[in-house]
Amino acid sequence: MKRYVYIGALATLPGLLLGGGVKVEGLMFGDYYHFTSAQDTANVQYQSGFWIRRIFLTFKVDIADNFSSVINFEMNSPYGFDQSKSATLVPFVKDAYLKYKFYDQALLMGIIPAPTYSVVEKVWGKRYLEKTPEDLYRLAPTREIGVGLEGRFGILKYYLSFGNGEGERSEYNRNKKGMASLSVKPYSDFVIELYGDWWDRDSSKDKILGHIFLGYDGKDLGFGVLYAQQRIQGGLRDPNRWDNIRVAGVFLRSKFMDNFGLVLRYDRSLDKNRDVLRQSYVYFPSDTSFHFGLVALEYYPAKNIIVSPNVEVIKSDQPNVKPTVISRLTLFYRF
Repeated sequence: MKRYVYIGALATLPGLLLGGGVKVEGLMFGDYYHFTSAQDTANVQYQSGFWIRRIFLTFKVDIADNFSSVINFEMNSPYGFDQSKSATLVPFVKDAYLKYKFYDQALLMGIIPAPTYSVVEKVWGKRYLEKTPEDLYRLAPTREIGVGLEGRFGILKYYLSFGNGEGERSEYNRNKKGMASLSVKPYSDFVIELYGDWWDRDSSKDKILGHIFLGYDGKDLGFGVLYAQQRIQGGLRDPNRWDNIRVAGVFLRSKFMDNFGLVLRYDRSLDKNRDVLRQSYVYFPSDTSFHFGLVALEYYPAKNIIVSPNVEVIKSDQPNVKPTVISRLTLFYRF
């Protein structure tokens, strides 16, 4: 309990010292889940329970005319069916950056959002149901410790960053990562984005990621198509070899009758990907390509509250492997 008190006190300290107000906001989402089908019939199939997938507690303060700061804490339930690893929610720093605005541009310094998801996640808009494909399949972290520059020139919007490449974790080597997102809005709700990054890594294991995204971000209707490809260098023994991880995805979200919505999504992972083993709450096959599907109904009982029965299905391309089916009742609210 003391840990939470200390964190809250530290987060509000800048605003108190500056004599200004601190804006506090947050969100929470979690599920009742049931593994309706799984290849591991002994340990996973028919497992069920309640869990919190994310809590955000965000503090924002205006320091001066052109300077502002954001500190964001995240907490989530450790996931898995190993009783020895069961633990309470542990908060950590998700965002912590200073922003300087000038004209239509902004400079960010600290733990900043990665450009990888700046467009795709906004159009998707259903993070409480599932992560975007590159995040879900562990192709890139969602945060970066470094500097970022974002802005627009007419219909062209950009977001550039340079940092450690380790997400929220501390740096342990001299290598760095550069990222760039360029997007255009030819019409008010349509967006086209090109993204690319290069992560210089030790032992000739560099990673290069790129994607193209087309989306429509309407108030009651949205859809998107994504194709991403990551190239991974073969290491010191074979530095001239580059392995590929290719992912394609399409989604549709709609709102109807004021209080109801429908979400459909299909992803195709075209190559084996060992990094999916680091995804803690969904079981993906790492040694073969696979399909992923999501169907969700949504009910909006009040502003900033969503209740959604939904189903996720993961189907391996290997023969004689049972699909993983996860049935969930998800609650999301924002404050």
